[in-house]
Amino acid sequence: MSLFDQIQGHRRIKTFFANALHKERLFSSYLFTGPEGIGKKKTAITIAAMLNCEDPDKAPCGICRSCLKNQGGTHVAVVFLEAEKDEIIVEQVEAEPDVNWFDSFAGKARVAIIYNAYQLNTTSGNMLLKALEEPPVGNYFFLITSKPDSLLSTIRSRCQEVTFSSTGI
Repeated sequence: MSLFDQIQGHRRIKTFFANALHKERLFSSYLFTGPEGIGKKKTAITIAAMLNCEDPDKAPCGICRSCLKNQGGTHVAVVFLEAEKDEIIVEQVEAEPDVNWFDSFAGKARVAIIYNAYQLNTTSGNMLLKALEEPPVGNYFFLITSKPDSLLSTIRSRCQEVTFSSTGI
C-alpha cells in the first residue's frame, strides 16, 4: 500500500505528483494553499517520501528505510521549518540552508517543508527567496499556508501553487 493511499481525497493532486515524478518534471518550489487541516502537510511529507523512496516503481512505498525515516520525521534530507513563536525569523532560515539544503548529500533529494509559510517575516522571506530563485538540482521546497496572500509576492511568483479544497477531488 502506497503512502499516497493513506491520504484522504486529493486524487488530482496525488496523480499530478506521481506523474511528475515518473516523467521527471517536478518543479523545485511548490506553494500548497487551502484551509487548515485539509491534508497539505501530510501530502508534502508523503511527496518527500516519494522523492527519496528506495523503490522507484512503488514510490512512496511506505516500507523502505527511507520512507520509514521520512514518516518518522528523522530523514536527514527532509527539513521542517515553522515559526518558533509568532513568525519565522531570519535566523531559522539562515541555519537550514547551510546545514541541509545545499551541502553534498548521498540521498536522491533534499526537501524543505515550511509550515505556515505566511509567518515568514519580510527579512526571512527575502532570505528564503534567494534559495527559491536558484535552487541546486535535487532540492525541493514545499511552502504550506492557509493564507497565501500574506506571503511576499516575489515568493509566490517563484512557486507553483497547488490548491487543496474541501471537495478533496
